[in-house]
This record gives sequence, structure tokens and C-alpha cells, in this order.
Amino acid sequence: MDQDELIRRSLHDLSYFECIILNYRSRLYRYIRSISGLSTEDIEEILQETFVKLYRHLDHYIFDKSFESWLFRIAHNQTIDTLRRRQRFAQSHCAWPEDEAKLSHLSTEEQPPNQEQAAIENELNDRLKSAIEAIPAPYKETAKMRFLEHKSYQEISTLIDKPIGTISVQLQRSKQLLIARLRNEESSTNHPVNIPQSSSSS
Repeated sequence: MDQDELIRRSLHDLSYFECIILNYRSRLYRYIRSISGLSTEDIEEILQETFVKLYRHLDHYIFDKSFESWLFRIAHNQTIDTLRRRQRFAQSHCAWPEDEAKLSHLSTEEQPPNQEQAAIENELNDRLKSAIEAIPAPYKETAKMRFLEHKSYQEISTLIDKPIGTISVQLQRSKQLLIARLRNEESSTNHPVNIPQSSSSS
């Protein structure tokens, strides 16, 4: 199968997109490392974002252009964006997001229990579970592990034996499906459900 046919099939079947990930992952990793000098963890995060963006825009690919050049440009831009964000954080001396999350978690633990709020959260959690059960099978498993069990991308990748880039794409699509489904339910309730962020940082 030639590359153009692989791209066309990837638009409708994630298993073909996995082939694209496997074909380019190692070279992209080396390229990002060479232009950034970032840690392995940071490079993995950039790779995930690169493949998510690639999948989102795959239907805009112009077939008479170089696919490899287009993909490497996406990776290049994502790397530069990451470096710029790091520089802004350093200059402003802001807390890193994971530190803010820890502080938020601690402040929540210190608050007195609220039975009414707990009941609402249980109801919302049940609705999220029901929504996950209703989405197509290819996305259900990863959505459960990420949004209900709060597993990391690496844990999910290990458990279902798929590349992290594939996990990123599946979770992005899962989130879109869940948001669409839950928004349809919100017209009959005063308690909208927030889908947990699927950031790969945890």
C-alpha cells in the first residue's frame, strides 16, 4: 500500500493511522531532540501533540505535496511553541500546572464535606459513565481508563499495547463524542458535566 492510500484509509480507520505513527515516530523523536535539547518526557509530549494535530488536519492534506515535509513542519511548530511557553513560564516565575493542581487538591481536602455537593458529583459521575458506555467501542476502553480511572497516557499505552500517539488521537475523539452527547442532556438539567482534561502531563 502506498503512502497516499494509507493516508486516505487513516481518515476512516485509526488502525491505519497507527501505521503512520509507527513509520515516523522514531525520526520525529530524533528531529525534535536535535532542535530542542528537551528531556525524553517533554519530547514524548510534543510527539503526542504532533500526532493529534496531524490527525485533526489530515483531511486538509494536499496529496501532490510532500507528506513528510508537512508532518515535520507540524512537529517543528509544536516544538517551537513548547519552547516559547517554557520561556514565558520562566520569565514570569509562574507555578507549573502540576504544582497548581496539587495546591488546588490540598485546598479542596481542607474544605468541610458538603452532602448536597457530594450527591450532585455522584450524579454527574453516573452520567459521565453512562455517556462513555454509549460511545463506539474503539473509544470506550481508553475513555474509561483516562476519564474514570484517571490513568496516565503511558499506563493506558502499556495496558492496551498501543502507541501513545494513538492513545492521544483516540482520547481526543472520545472527548468530542462525550461532550456532544452530554450537551444534548444538559437542556434537561441544571448541572452540566465537565469532561476531565485529557492532557498528557499526568
